[in-house]
Amino acid sequence: MALWQRSSPATVRWVWFLCGLAVAMSVIYFRQRISGPDAAAGPTVDGAVSERRAPGSPAQPALTHAAPSHAPEASPTREADVRLSAVAPAAMVLPPVHALPAEYQHGRDALDSGDALRARQIFANALGAGLPGPVQEMVRDELARASDQSLFSRQLLPGDALVGSYTVRKGDTLVSIGRQFRVTDDLLAMINGLSSKDRLMAGGRLKVVYGPFRAVVVKRDFRMDVLADHHLVRAFPVGLGVDGRTPTGRWIVRDKLANPGWTDPRTGEYYPPDAPDNPIGEYWIGLEGVSGDAVGKRGFGIHGTIEPDSIGRDMSLGCVRLGPADIELLYRLLVIGDSTVEIVD
Repeated sequence: MALWQRSSPATVRWVWFLCGLAVAMSVIYFRQRISGPDAAAGPTVDGAVSERRAPGSPAQPALTHAAPSHAPEASPTREADVRLSAVAPAAMVLPPVHALPAEYQHGRDALDSGDALRARQIFANALGAGLPGPVQEMVRDELARASDQSLFSRQLLPGDALVGSYTVRKGDTLVSIGRQFRVTDDLLAMINGLSSKDRLMAGGRLKVVYGPFRAVVVKRDFRMDVLADHHLVRAFPVGLGVDGRTPTGRWIVRDKLANPGWTDPRTGEYYPPDAPDNPIGEYWIGLEGVSGDAVGKRGFGIHGTIEPDSIGRDMSLGCVRLGPADIELLYRLLVIGDSTVEIVD
């Protein structure tokens, strides 16, 4: 204490300065330890660390990626999908049981009791009534289950106006039979449990579906409805073109390819058939516009995707995307030259 009292004012000020400096350096040190090595790099935008510049140094020009003035049309060898950074959708919140429409429970009861045909009709009517999103998804799943048990199974349910029985004649093939009923040979093989399309016995009986199937894409709902003779039989969630690039109007199925090759028009990279990283997946359904904004347009189509998060979003250059299982079934349903696709807002 005596030493402190004998110290000069200048000495006291230096002691206080050094103490304050030590405290400040300690605070900075511990803040960096807590925040991690990137804390001092500056503020971030969308997860990117901003650049620090020395005072007075010139700012660097921002790098921009301008959109092409004319995007190439989509095709199995040209269609490019725009990969945009997007916020992941929130998890679906299921409504409480008391908020579900009565038709939903009636359909479930019919399905659980084995009446898949009645359940299919109930769910189709409910889905066409304009339900909220979460309820719509639940009804869509139940409609798929009902259709799988009735229309797309080996069962031939009495009273189903969409199916019938056919007696095979000598010289028949699945292709020729499918042509009569305006459905694909793939669908006939599936619903009859045939492992080979080439072995048909004259006099045998086959379940047939009365086609053709057609599809309606409702852009505002990111939904594709599949119909047979005005009966809704399936509904798929879809992905669409960014900035409204999926033209509305009526289209006809022009061609179909399984395991298509694809060339990325942006990079020139070629993805051969069966490549697991092929962005358009395993199936391509080519379309040709015949009415509305679609008139005269080609190169657009419906295909699969290896990016499941793009379903329910606007992320392609115009094509309609489906999940792998959905595009596989749709490929079996739509017929070249007969099936149509209507795209509406």
